[in-house]
Amino acid sequence: MSFAASIGQPAIARVVDAFYARITQHPTLAAPFAHITDWPRHRERMTYFWWTALGGERSTGFHFDVARQHLAHGFNRALLTDWLALFALVLRDELPAEQAFEWLALAERMGQGLAIANDHLEKQHASIPLTYSRTRHPALEAHASAGAGARMEDPPRPSR
Repeated sequence: MSFAASIGQPAIARVVDAFYARITQHPTLAAPFAHITDWPRHRERMTYFWWTALGGERSTGFHFDVARQHLAHGFNRALLTDWLALFALVLRDELPAEQAFEWLALAERMGQGLAIANDHLEKQHASIPLTYSRTRHPALEAHASAGAGARMEDPPRPSR
């Protein structure tokens, strides 16, 4: 059984509802979420997001671009700290301690990744799409041909 199933969709929805009810009243978090006009739809999407993040089976085609969405609305490391603190309170109030602890641990790991992604996107100017290049970088080619023990900074070895 997945962790999501052990919590159950009704409890996940309850956490999401309680969290966003508090967000709208929070001194620092209300502003970045003020653009949301359809709260029922947002809570539905976030319930599904957490369902799948916690290991529940996907059932819709919702696409989540968490880093870009948060950055686009001014979400930064300080707000992330506030977000996690508020989320911890809601989890504590809504779930048994073991489930709250495990879910919060996941949220904290995701928060670390979000902070790193936001830092990267800020440097790349969020409006520039990130793309994967099919061409191979010369340093990687040299690394691959030099053998597994080579370091990335090693110059390419002359061919014989």
